[in-house]
Amino acid sequence: MALTYDYRDCFVSDWTKEDYSLANNFAWTMMGIGIQKVTAKNLKEISFRMRFLNKIGYPVYINPTLQEYVLKYLDKFIGYKTNVGEEKRFKFIRRWTKALERDLEEVSHPMLQE
Repeated sequence: MALTYDYRDCFVSDWTKEDYSLANNFAWTMMGIGIQKVTAKNLKEISFRMRFLNKIGYPVYINPTLQEYVLKYLDKFIGYKTNVGEEKRFKFIRRWTKALERDLEEVSHPMLQE
């Protein structure tokens, strides 16, 4: 299934060219954080998940300035929707903790492996 997004319900009258460009790729962010749509109620959760990934070494954006921009102006994306499956926080944290665990095991010193 293709990843889709819709920002028609966002208040776009004050959007810049960069905001439109960001909206075209924001679905990938939503997939990484396991959230289907941006609402006023879940802005803190979106922010938490983006910062969580950054803290464990899996930043949503390679450019830290872009991530800070998104976090600062996240309310511009209220109404943004994707076809991403919604994950509860526990499942989200577990998924990324397993990814971190897998990566750490791959780079472990050979003598430490069983």
